[in-house]
Amino acid sequence: MLRIVTKQAIEEIVEHNAEPFIDETGINAVFLDSASQHTGSTFAVEGEGDYIIDDEYGRVWSREFFGRARQVYGGPQVYEGFSNYGFLAVPFRQVPRRRVETRHELYGALRALYDIAKERYSDRVIVWRGQAKEHQVVRPHHERELLFGSSDIVEPSVRPSGTRRAPLSDTAQAVWSILVQRHLARVTSYDPAHRAMETQKAWPYATHLGPFLSLAFAQHYGLPTPALDVTTDIGVALWFALNTLTNAGDGNTVPAGAAGGEGVVYCIASEKGQYFGKDLKDLVALRPQRQYGGFLASNWGNSKNRVARYIIGAVYFPHEIAREITSELPTAEYLFPGPYEDKFVAMLQEVAMYRRHRSAALAAIAEHIYWVERQRAPTQTSGTDSGGADGVVGNPDEDYLAGRICFMKGDYENAELLIQRAAARGHLAAMTWLGTLLSDRGDPVGERWTRRAAEAGQPDAMNNLGLSSEKRGEDAEAERWFLRAARLNNVTAAYNLGSLFYRTGRRNDAKEWLAIASEAGDPDAACNLGKLFYDDNDLQAAEKWFRVGAEAGQAQAAHNLGHLCKRDGRKEEAIHWFRRATDLGDPDAHYYLGQLTEQQ
Repeated sequence: MLRIVTKQAIEEIVEHNAEPFIDETGINAVFLDSASQHTGSTFAVEGEGDYIIDDEYGRVWSREFFGRARQVYGGPQVYEGFSNYGFLAVPFRQVPRRRVETRHELYGALRALYDIAKERYSDRVIVWRGQAKEHQVVRPHHERELLFGSSDIVEPSVRPSGTRRAPLSDTAQAVWSILVQRHLARVTSYDPAHRAMETQKAWPYATHLGPFLSLAFAQHYGLPTPALDVTTDIGVALWFALNTLTNAGDGNTVPAGAAGGEGVVYCIASEKGQYFGKDLKDLVALRPQRQYGGFLASNWGNSKNRVARYIIGAVYFPHEIAREITSELPTAEYLFPGPYEDKFVAMLQEVAMYRRHRSAALAAIAEHIYWVERQRAPTQTSGTDSGGADGVVGNPDEDYLAGRICFMKGDYENAELLIQRAAARGHLAAMTWLGTLLSDRGDPVGERWTRRAAEAGQPDAMNNLGLSSEKRGEDAEAERWFLRAARLNNVTAAYNLGSLFYRTGRRNDAKEWLAIASEAGDPDAACNLGKLFYDDNDLQAAEKWFRVGAEAGQAQAAHNLGHLCKRDGRKEEAIHWFRRATDLGDPDAHYYLGQLTEQQ
């Protein structure tokens, strides 16, 4: 809302805003006096002071200016073609809203919105935020008229939790930092991924990352902060738009599908300096990893709703659409792993117990932290065939196995249903298979399943994600996924990594990874490795690897080995390998075989 402040209070306003304060009293007056056709504002707020501030966006104007101007936040409608549901009112723009009813319409709208974002905001970070209910800024009618030129508007409120709940005391914040440090010291002492950190257990707190990590953990585990949760994964955003979490006491929450209302997903084009997500990928806590979570740190002080300015569009849908897409979304147990998976949650449960010992700081922290307990899968079965899709299978492993059996029998419909159910419960092999199945159909949901499985450590999914990235020309991303999978002894990924290096001219790296794949039994890798050595005129090494591939049944390797033998005058051996290549289906080898046999 708007409020009047004195000139002396401006210095205090500066102290309560994290970014540099800009006095816009003159700027806006000049702009609006020349552009606005409205005068004679009905603005009526009593109080002493020379300036007016909007606590939603941190904007400041002179009081005299408001005596002459109207429609201060007026602006054009943007991306009109996307809208079928009106517009959101944000400063200086009207942002399109789109309502959809079906799964097909939903994914089409989100794809179109993403394309708009990438085209118009290529220099920004595109993120998503899902809400089971849209919240609006509460303003009197006369303020809406003054700021937007109409009282009939939808002004979105995306304030962070720190503006809706009382902040922690300084003591409680200090205790929280100690808890985070304690957790990091525990995990770095045995986690191989942090081997280099073992000699300095409190490594983040010896760097500039200490306060940042404390804020990151607080944001993702329930404490009130001035940051706003967002995600780079549209599936995660959809889950939050279709579900609610209800406090069941002692930190435990119960997820439930939202019903009878309307969910919304916002697409936000954030300035890079306001988004923090990349640094959270290696955060030793599962929740932000699985939610592809990041946060926007722009809603500070007197700019409590500043993120709304970066919304470029919103998609709305009935909660009932969940019936069509729930199987394609992650589960609550996956997004909010319990104490047996997430060691930080285990420690938070200790905090919940310690509050009984009358620690005011721990009690304050325990009031906010939460987790979702993993529920047991049903063990009973029903229907005529426990392997069918109508049966309630006891656990994801059983669903996955039953799905494979159905697939081998040719019952593809039931196979897909069972695989979907196993994938929705976090079965990595099922997630990988489902991702491949949907991607082969051209369904973009397929890559999201593949990415979830890859992020969770499934090597085949990592390799598949690398192939998708390479197909799009994203060689750096492809290399990252191939390398991760190859280091987990995925032979196909090692071959793909070597082939990527071969194509991009990194010959020594290509030789290293093709050799690894060859020694693990990949004949195609042996053939390509032989070509590399042949190009380098190292004929001895070339023959070695062509022979490895040829003996394993690789037609091109047999053909190439025949040429090397022919070149060295080993006619009988050349005939043998050309005949072998011909039998393996190489038509060119048949020509050379004929030449040699005619000479006999």
